[in-house]
Amino acid sequence: MLILELWGVSVWSVLSSQVGSQFVTRAFVALLTVGIVLVVIQISNVVAEYIVRPRLTAQGETRKLRTLTPLVQTILKVVGVFIAVVILLEQVNIRTGPLLAGLGLFGLAVGLAPQSLIKDLINGLFILFEDSVSVGDVATLRGISGEVEKITLRAVVLRDLQGDVHVIPNSTIDLVTNKTKVFCRYMLDVAIAYREDVDAVMNILREVDEDLHKDMRYGYNMLEPIEMWGLDRFGDPAVYIRARLKTRPGKQWEVGREFNRRMKKVFDEHSIEIPFPHRTLYWGLPKDGAQPSIRLSVNDGET
Repeated sequence: MLILELWGVSVWSVLSSQVGSQFVTRAFVALLTVGIVLVVIQISNVVAEYIVRPRLTAQGETRKLRTLTPLVQTILKVVGVFIAVVILLEQVNIRTGPLLAGLGLFGLAVGLAPQSLIKDLINGLFILFEDSVSVGDVATLRGISGEVEKITLRAVVLRDLQGDVHVIPNSTIDLVTNKTKVFCRYMLDVAIAYREDVDAVMNILREVDEDLHKDMRYGYNMLEPIEMWGLDRFGDPAVYIRARLKTRPGKQWEVGREFNRRMKKVFDEHSIEIPFPHRTLYWGLPKDGAQPSIRLSVNDGET
């Protein structure tokens, strides 16, 4: 402004004119609009990072927030940028009426889009608002099991145990099996030999459960004492005792494996037999009833 004054251009007279004042006003509104949008986007990023960060809250609540936060954050950005563009266009004397009418035609075109896309969006909304599955859950969709990494209005992203990523369109999801919802259970089918005392084995299982509850690492993830169902069935070559453990979401496999490890050690200490399949070979009998001889061979070549 000082240089322009030295060149003989009266900056104040230009700014005080009608054109200058309109320019300054429109420039101020445009800068203010851009600044507000940038502040809103930055705040949404900070809030989203804080929410997604692991915290000492209910696990189900945290997963739900991790699922809905990216969607809300994207909606805020899109709406903020759209409003800013409309205001900026108004400031440069560009009519926004035809633009909004064009968006209406675009919405009509989207309505005429392939039915699979519309079904993706509708199913995605139902999945999000019904909280059928959330980010971080272990679920089975279309026969594929894995951890849910991302949920959008179009698809669900799963990563299986091998690390493969599966993108499943929402329109193809007709059954959701959530393995980590609120609480989980681990089923135990304990096979023991027919000669073992069933009641004694069930007492040993209760002792293993009590010992596991006292463990600082595993006890926190166990919600209830072992639920003993009793002798379930007679099999070949064992009888089966059925029981189950109730754990926190996603901890059933860790707790179940540790229970099996301790159970095996205790069974070894008490000489409780865990049978394995046996096969009986029948050589057949000739009509005269004589038992045929059997030829055996050992490692040293003797017969």
